[in-house]
Order: sequence, then C-alpha cells, then structure tokens
Amino acid sequence: MTSTRYRFFALLIQPVIWCSGLFAQTTFSITLSAEKDKTIPTCCFQLSVLQNGKTFQPRTAISGKDTTIRLPLTASCLYELFLEHDNTVYNSIQLNTDSLTAGSLLQQTFTIKVKNLSEVIVTQKTPYYKGDTLVIPVDSIKTRPYSPASELLNKVPGVEVGLNGDVKVNGKKVDEITVNGQRLFGGNAKATLEAIKSDMVQQLEVVERENSSGEKVPSLNLKLQKSRSRGWYGDVTAMGANQQHYKTDLRLNYIKPKLYLNSFINQNNINERSLSEQSLYSFTNSFKKDIAAYSITEQQGQGNVSVTRSDDNLFESGATQYGITKVTSGGISLSKSGKNNSTDAFLLTEKFTRSQTQDYYGSLFLNPFTQKDSSSTYEQLNRYNLLANISHQVTAGSRNSLKFAQTIRFSGDETARNTSTRNILSTPENGVILKNLITSFTSPETKRLNLVTQGMWLHRFKKPACVFSAYTRYEFEKNSFDNTYTNTGLGFNNQEVNRWGNRHIAELQLVQSLPVNRELLFEMRVNNRYDTWSIEQAAYNYDSASSAYSSYLPMMSANPLSISNYRGQALANLLYKKTKSTFITGLGLYYWQSVRNLNTRQLALRSKPLVLPFVMYKRKLNSTQSLILQYRSGWDIPANDQLVPLPDSTNIQQVRTGNPMLDGAFRHAVSASFSSSGKSGHLFSFALQGIYIDDPVTASSITDSRGKISNTFAQYGSTKQVNLSLFWLNFNASKPFNAFASLFVSGNSSYALNNNVPFNFNSLFGIFYFGGRWKISKNTEADMKWQMNYNGYKDTRSSRGDLRNTLIITLENAFPNEWYTTVNANVQFNGVNSPDNRVNPFLRADVAKYFTKKNRCRLVAGLRNIFNVNKITTFAQTATLQAINQFNTLPRLFTLGFTWYFDKWTGKN
Repeated sequence: MTSTRYRFFALLIQPVIWCSGLFAQTTFSITLSAEKDKTIPTCCFQLSVLQNGKTFQPRTAISGKDTTIRLPLTASCLYELFLEHDNTVYNSIQLNTDSLTAGSLLQQTFTIKVKNLSEVIVTQKTPYYKGDTLVIPVDSIKTRPYSPASELLNKVPGVEVGLNGDVKVNGKKVDEITVNGQRLFGGNAKATLEAIKSDMVQQLEVVERENSSGEKVPSLNLKLQKSRSRGWYGDVTAMGANQQHYKTDLRLNYIKPKLYLNSFINQNNINERSLSEQSLYSFTNSFKKDIAAYSITEQQGQGNVSVTRSDDNLFESGATQYGITKVTSGGISLSKSGKNNSTDAFLLTEKFTRSQTQDYYGSLFLNPFTQKDSSSTYEQLNRYNLLANISHQVTAGSRNSLKFAQTIRFSGDETARNTSTRNILSTPENGVILKNLITSFTSPETKRLNLVTQGMWLHRFKKPACVFSAYTRYEFEKNSFDNTYTNTGLGFNNQEVNRWGNRHIAELQLVQSLPVNRELLFEMRVNNRYDTWSIEQAAYNYDSASSAYSSYLPMMSANPLSISNYRGQALANLLYKKTKSTFITGLGLYYWQSVRNLNTRQLALRSKPLVLPFVMYKRKLNSTQSLILQYRSGWDIPANDQLVPLPDSTNIQQVRTGNPMLDGAFRHAVSASFSSSGKSGHLFSFALQGIYIDDPVTASSITDSRGKISNTFAQYGSTKQVNLSLFWLNFNASKPFNAFASLFVSGNSSYALNNNVPFNFNSLFGIFYFGGRWKISKNTEADMKWQMNYNGYKDTRSSRGDLRNTLIITLENAFPNEWYTTVNANVQFNGVNSPDNRVNPFLRADVAKYFTKKNRCRLVAGLRNIFNVNKITTFAQTATLQAINQFNTLPRLFTLGFTWYFDKWTGKN
C-alpha cells in the first residue's frame, strides 16, 4: 500500500509584548496539509504541551487547518509538543526558550509514513498509555545478534526476567506472555521468550487485570517488527563444562501472518530450565479469558466479585536454581488462524532431577510456647511432566463463534529424603522443657492424570456491547500417592501410607451484557461448579526381614473418604461511563456446600450463603493521570489439603481426614490507586490497599508429652493487612541513563484463639527495588539492581527483625569485529537470621565471538558461580511461623559452547 506523506510545517514563533513589558508571549502557528486521496482529517489530531515536564496545556483537538497556540517566553524553560492521533504519538519536538529571543521565527517539518489508520510507524521512544495498555517501545535497544527476547526485556528498566524464566513487570509477576496476541506454548513465559529473538520485537504491551483472588497481575504482549513477520529461523547449541556438565539445545521456528510454528529440544545439567513456573488454572480455564475480552465490566475495572482459588502449579518445585539439576525437555507449538477459524495446539514435556542438601531453622509461635526447629535434609527429586492441549475456534458469520479445547496432563514425582530433626519447645522465659531427636528416611511417590474438556459459544447482537456467552468445562483427575518411611525417633519402623482416588469437576458459566444506552451497561453472570472426590487411604507396618506387610494400621487409615462440593455464583454488574469517569457497581450471590462421607457415613455437611458487593470508580484526571477507588468482598475457598487426608510425614505421625467443620475465610478489601504517565518517559503509580480477613479456621501444631507433633484445626481469629506499593520509571531509549524504583510494604495484625488462649501476632514485610541502566559509551552499558527485604514480627513475648540486601551489577561491552563480553556480579548481605551466612558473592562472566557471514556462528566461553563459598539463604514468614532455609552452593563451572544460527526472512519493512 502506497504510503502517504504528511507535512507539518510553518511552525512560526512571533513575540508579542504586553502587560507593560513584564511578560513575553510567543505564538506557534501550525499548518497541516496532506494529499487529497489519502488523508487523515485534521480534526483527528490532538496536541499536548508540557512545560518543564509538567502539563501546560491539556490535550486539545485540532479543529482546522491552521491552529495557533500562545506560550509565554520565560528564561530556562523547556517546552515539549506532542502530536497524537488515536492515543498514538506521531511526533514530538522540544524547544528551549534560552535559544529564543523576542521576534524569533522558527519552522519545523514533520514527515510520517502511514499505511492506514491502524498501521502507523511510531517514532515515539518513551513509554505511553494507549487506553489501559502500557506501551513500551524497544526497537531502538541494542542487543547481541540473535539473542533471545529475555535479553531485550532485561534491558528495559522495571522489567526483569529471572533465572527460572519468570517475568516481572513493575515488581509483579507476569501472568501470561503472548506474541502479537497469540499464545505460544500455552503462554509459558520462558519457552515463549526463547522462541522469539530480540531483534524481532518492536514494542512491549502491558495490561493489568485482576485474577480471581482480587490481585492485579500484568500480562505481556510482544508486538513484532513488520520485517520479522514472515520467515523461518532457529539455532543449534552445544556446550561443555568441567565436572561433566553439558548443555544441548535445538530450536526451529517458522512464522508468517496468522501462523506460528515453534519447537525446541533441550538437555542440560547446568541448572537451566526451558520452562517457567505456570499454573494449571491458565490451561483449564483459558476460555474464561476469551470471554472476558468481550465483557465490558471486565475490561473497565474487573467488576465481577469473585471467590479465591488455590493454584495448581506446573513445572515448579525445583524451578529455583538450587543444588545440582538435570533437565530434559521439549515442546512444539502451533497457532494458525484463517478467515473463519483458528487452531492452537502445543505439547510440553519435561523430566527434571535435582539433588541438594538443605538446612532448616524455624520458630513456630504457639502461645504460650515457642517451638524452635532445626534440621538437615538431603533430598533427591525426580519429576516428569507432560502437557498437551489443542483448541479450535469456528466463526459463523459475524456474530457467532464456537470454541473447543482438550487438555491432557500427566505428571509424577519421586522424592527421597534423609532427615535429622531436633525439636526444642521453650517457655516464654526461654526455659527449655522438651527436647526430641527424630531421624527418618522418607520416599514418597505421586502420580497424577488430568483430562480437561472445554467448550464456549459466543454470540454478538446488533448492538456492539450486547453479548451472550456460554462456557462449560469437564475435568477428570486420577491420582495416587505412596510413601514409605523409616522413623527411629518415635519407635516406628518401615511404615507405608497409600492413597489413591478420582476427582470429577463439572462447570457451567453464562454471561449476558445488555447496553441500556450509550453510557449505561448492565451485565449478568451465572457460574455453577460441582466437583466430587473419591479417596481411599491405608497405612501398614512393614517387616523388612520378611519383606512383607506385617500389619494394617486402622488408626492411620481412612478407607474410603468421599467429598462433594457445589459452588453457585450469580453476579450483576452495572457500568456507567462518561468521557473521563467510569463507575461500576456489582453484587454477587454465592452459595457453597460441602458434603464429606467416611465409610459411607456422613462425616460433615457444611453450607455457606454469601452476599459479595463490589464498587469501583475510575477517574481520568487528564490525558496522563488516572485515579481508581475500589471496594471488594470475597471468600477464600478452603485449601485442598484441608479437605482431603494428608499423608504421613516425619514430624506428624498421623493421617488426617480433613477438618469436618471447615468453612473458609471471608475477606473485605478496599484500595485506592493513582497512575501518571509523563510524555518525557516518566511513569508513576501508587496503590494503597486494606484487607480484613475473618479466619474461621487455620492450622496450628500441638506437641504432646512424648514429643510427638501433630496438627489440628483449633485456631480461630482474624487478620488485618495494609499494603502499600509505589512505582516510578524514567525510560527513554535515546537517553544515556534510565532508572526505576518500586516499594512494597505490607503490615499484618493477627488475633487468634489457640485452645481458648488469646494469641496476638504482628508482622511487617518490606521490599524496595531500585535499578538503572547507563549507556557509558557507544559500546558499553552498565545495569544495576538493588533489592532490600525487611521481615519483622512482634508478639506478646518478643520482637525481631531481619534485613537483607541484594546488589546485582551487570557490565556489557561490544568490541570491534563482533566481540562481546558480559560480567554479572551478585552480592547478598544477609541479616541477623542468617548468622552462618552473612555475605554471599556470586560472579558470572562470559566472552562471545561471532563470525562467518551475518554472524551465523558464535563461540562463547564463560565462568559461573566463582565466589559462592557460602550457602544460599531464603526467608519466609507467616502469621505463626518464621523459617530460614539454606541450600548447598551452586556448582562452579567453566563453560565452552558453540551456537549456529540460521534464518531466512521474506517480510518487508
């Protein structure tokens, strides 16, 4: 399509002296002209003016061919003018008044290439908001040849890609990653970023949505360059290292408009994984996101009241880079769309092995006692996962679409542990009253199969906002658990617990949106879910001499147990929208019923009707600032391990059948948030949230006179929580220095009754991030990230705080003849809760040389984990528990690798 050239010229500045010479005013005359056959009407453009980074004149429409604005001529003043169309900045100019004198005449000419109204070559280099979407241009960021998109993201302040592939934007973990709106590998973050190269990405698009737990989580879309929209590419990598470490990797990809085909095979034992952590919920409920795309209340403020859920995570438990790992993984993904249909399919498989030693230090607060635990564990984990999904969508005319999906997941875990645990129970005066030493060996094995079928019908009426949708899901789960253990501390030897069962889930959801007029929308939503579990469990003593089971343990068995849950939810949302204001109010009626039977006898029958209101007000203060006020009520669904029997463990010598009186937890949440996006690349956001949780049941631990530790559900109480988050970003790809900072503070106040004894606990969590990227020279860049964590608690007996700092500095150099070096230094300064591990230094460096035509070959030598002489420390704290975990050091490696890249692009610029 022939491009149209628009010329914006005759930018004239004429001084006018008035008010007795005290003020000087300069007149800007802007004239727009365009060819007659291809034109965007002049009235479609808008003009914004900033004075010293602040809004001087709100965004105004240009109403005619000639538009004149008047600006005062003051000393040391910087004006920025932005010409926009459809929330897209076409061009901008900066003008410093120090270079002007009264009577100055200036002329500025703009040239913009346009294919049509929706395809504009954007010259903007700073982040900006397009509706609710944050757009970050990245096409001018320099990266290594053929580097994965993860390297590009790490060069954007405020965006971070972890070692395990998880992506964070503004300190929040990204829920899903898409490419031009398409899911690759089911949206798995690491697999997607490895499949896309840095030079393929034109801009990042970030949008935040609330999940069913009421938390705002961002999703990230990678918009590709037009020149990288058609072709095939890939690479082959072979790497060797000392201590018999290695890595092999093969990737092959083919893309063209409406078609994406990506595949990989990877094997290594250098602590690298090809898949990031991901929730099974994103696969088994994927169509709900598609329905939300047509829900106005979802788009504007997530007006649906909701009930929280517990995530079932895939590809986790070992994603952290601890111990010695060995990974074999592979995947293939296909996304194809036609005129009236589209197909998405992917297959992911992974076999993961980890060996590590772990030291545990913890304090369990049980009024009036404090139980202190310490243990050392050697663990070997073997895990395998297979996940396959295929979905197909058919469009019937312009108003109907049908979509079906089938998901298959098979997984298994095998874990071996040697444990030596010392438990100390002390009085408030720190007088020790009990010591107990437990030595045990456990070997659990878990297998699980999931089959999920989904269907969706979407119908649009003549009115654009009038939509009806129907969603259905059926899931079958089959699982088994076997645990063989030896416990010499309590006199039990060679016991085995077996658990097996089936689960069925059926769900139906209906949504109807009814526009009353251009400003008022009414939306209804009905959701019904029924699930039933059938569980059998048995425990035995095992005679190692005769290699046979010698006795059946009825006190440790539940045979059989069945659980049925019904969840019904009816929602009504009303949306009122003006030019700058949006108001949504919603009311949800929720009903939950749980029936539990043991040996065909009814163990418990619980029901809970709830009324869940929601109110949200959003105000757009001006073109760059918005304010959101929100109230939400919700309900925490009881966790699975509270409903079903738990296996035996080294510390709990019993099997629970679940708490028959369990209800869940009711919560209220009030929040206020403010966001501002400056035209010079400044972004600022503020959020304050207050949460009140009425906990009817939580778990606590009891130690008897023999030192036996068991768990019970005898603790009732409430929790008050206040969360504060701040984020600031200054990013302009053309500037030498960019920076970001974020702060998250959470204060918790808990009150509970433990065996009718009052118990109070207060805690404070704080995380502060600061980072910046500095272009030292044309070929040298430095990146710095500083993270400070604070964890503190206070109860009726004592108080304690722990401060931890992490400093990461990365230095990148590009030398002549395609030589590149990268040095990454990571230093952790641990607080008082890590007395044996005050400082942890880590160093990673590599040097790479590209050669042959178009840099098709790369030779890289590297060093990893050179100075990690201490153990890795992690810290966790809950309302009743403070725990520190230390893991063995990472392997020290010298690596030497070779990569061959191949591609053939046929796209046009």
